[in-house]
Amino acid sequence: MKIKISNDALESFYEESDFLLDIGEIDFGEYQFWEKFWSSVSGKWVEVDETNLFKYEYDVLPIKNVTSEVVRVLDDFVEEVEDDVRYGKARCELCNTISSSTNICKGCGKSDYLELLYDEFW
Repeated sequence: MKIKISNDALESFYEESDFLLDIGEIDFGEYQFWEKFWSSVSGKWVEVDETNLFKYEYDVLPIKNVTSEVVRVLDDFVEEVEDDVRYGKARCELCNTISSSTNICKGCGKSDYLELLYDEFW
């Protein structure tokens, strides 16, 4: 599974984070990390960690010379998804298991706590 980061991701980051930097909600080191990350991946396709899936977020696998760790990217910064593996899967909000069933959690057996990982439009 891959996602294409939007071309304006760096600009969006600047718009969101300048305010956070001013009020002290993000420190300068963190700001520099994200600035490097967004400038490196804007407009590019990146690989997603398929073991930890979310509905509106993606865990991006480490990128050589950019980050050595998985980085969580919000859907707001994503332009396109390729080979989406979230179809037919759900996350259980009770036990936090990714289930291949959208009716019953494979982890705890409950059905009340499942959230579909993909909105299916008719």
